[in-house]
Amino acid sequence: MKFRLPLVLLAVPLFALLILFGTLPIQAQEPGTVISTQLRSKILGETRSYRVHMPATYRAFPTTRYPVLYMVDGDYNFHYVSGLLEQMSTISEQIPEVILVGISDQGTTSYRRNMKPSLGKKDSGTATQFLDFLEKELIPKVESQYRTADFRMLAGHSLGGLFTVNALLERPALFDALIAISPSLWWDNQALVRHAKKAFRTPSTQKAYLYLTLASEKEMGVKEMVKLLEKSAPPSLHWKFRHFTNESHDSTGLPSLRWAFLDIFAGYELTEELYFQTKGAEDILDHFQQVQKRHGVEFLLPPVILGRILYSYHRKDRLEEIAALESGIRKRFPASLPVFQLAKANLALETQDWQEALSGYQSFIEAFPGSFEGYWGAAKAHHGLGEMEAAHQKMNRAQRLATRGAARRWRLNQLEADRRSLNLAPEAPEQ
Repeated sequence: MKFRLPLVLLAVPLFALLILFGTLPIQAQEPGTVISTQLRSKILGETRSYRVHMPATYRAFPTTRYPVLYMVDGDYNFHYVSGLLEQMSTISEQIPEVILVGISDQGTTSYRRNMKPSLGKKDSGTATQFLDFLEKELIPKVESQYRTADFRMLAGHSLGGLFTVNALLERPALFDALIAISPSLWWDNQALVRHAKKAFRTPSTQKAYLYLTLASEKEMGVKEMVKLLEKSAPPSLHWKFRHFTNESHDSTGLPSLRWAFLDIFAGYELTEELYFQTKGAEDILDHFQQVQKRHGVEFLLPPVILGRILYSYHRKDRLEEIAALESGIRKRFPASLPVFQLAKANLALETQDWQEALSGYQSFIEAFPGSFEGYWGAAKAHHGLGEMEAAHQKMNRAQRLATRGAARRWRLNQLEADRRSLNLAPEAPEQ
């Protein structure tokens, strides 16, 4: 069942909520948010390419850290996975935002060799060496350059899924969650399944999430692994299996990842049932505290949901709950405080409390001068106060920052639409 709030709030279109209460700082997937780079690997003796897809709020909220998904067969899957992550985080707020690292292939022969475990009797590969590359070179590089949370995921499809299961067995502490999409566990007469049987005999307390999927294909050795997990998986391993009977081997990636993400981040989405069970701000704060406790890291609280809650409390004149929510976020989720303050300023703008809105936007600008959202809102607040010159300056600044930050086209279009509706002349081009 979808998240819903009272009827008055339901009458507000989601698009308007995004503009008025979420003010999501969405960046483009083209220039600026997809970074293509390389790393010279001493372990592999070659230069490896990879791409990084940045979360939508990465530039706007520089105190926030993000979980990371490492994707083998990264060239093949990069665009649909980055799109899925954005749809589930920025758009629907079912999961927190995630940094995606797509690991490029070096051609089919090299890829197959790197994905096959080193234990094969007939067809042994170099997966152990490739795991060394991930653990000792790529992951440290990513974590030194980007604001990563201490929560890593690994995903792979087919032979990449074989590599993913092997990574759990060889390096159980390296990743917190592993998603093996129709993994090729048939490889070398199910050698990895036999290896897992031996590995599970050693007691382990290492916590991890493992997700196995299968499409409408031959069993791939997956069901044998499932039987083994049912019988011998260590108690600390949270594992699940799903058979996508209506998907082919090549189409199962998208539904597999969506299913796994929803389980990994279960509870992040504040559903209708959960919302109406809450009595006030403290219950909402406790809800998100439990979600973050489960993973041991602080996620950015969902901006649109916060905006909806603020709107609901304001409509019911529960101003004490707004104050309690702000105080609790300041103490428990400090990285999300800017999100709340921006939503609060947007609420003041919607209710035409121009001075309150301007004060909120100015505070946001002081904290994050490189983000266009504060200037955008301030321009509208100045306009409401009749301060046209200040409105013009703030709108110009917002558009410059949005362009430089590669904001999504719909955001740039909305900025321009607001400029026209406020009768603010375009900025003169630089000579």
